[in-house]
Amino acid sequence: RIRWGNGELHVSAMNGCSPGPRVTALVPPDAIALAAADAAARNVVNGIVTELKQLGETAALTVVVDGQRLRLRVGAREASSRNTRIGDALSLHIDPAGIHLMRES
Repeated sequence: RIRWGNGELHVSAMNGCSPGPRVTALVPPDAIALAAADAAARNVVNGIVTELKQLGETAALTVVVDGQRLRLRVGAREASSRNTRIGDALSLHIDPAGIHLMRES
C-alpha cells in the first residue's frame, strides 16, 4: 500500500521500493475507470473534473484528486449517461496492477 492524500492505494508490485521512503506513482490512463461513489471501496478516489473533451466514441477526462491530475478515457455514452461536466465530482477506481512505483531521490 502507498499513502496518497488522505487515503491509501493498494498496489500489486512494489518494484523494489521499500516501506517508508517517498515514491512517485505513475498511473497510465488505462488503469483508471469511473467508479460508483463508495468511500469504503478499495482504490477508489474522489476528484473534480477539470477537462472534458469529446473524441468521437470516447471522452477524454482530466480529474484532479488531492492536487494531482489524472487523465482517462471513457466511452462517450458512459460520460453522457452520467451527464459528466467540468466541475463535477467524480469517483475513480485505480487498478492496483496499473500503479507503477519509482523511488524518489
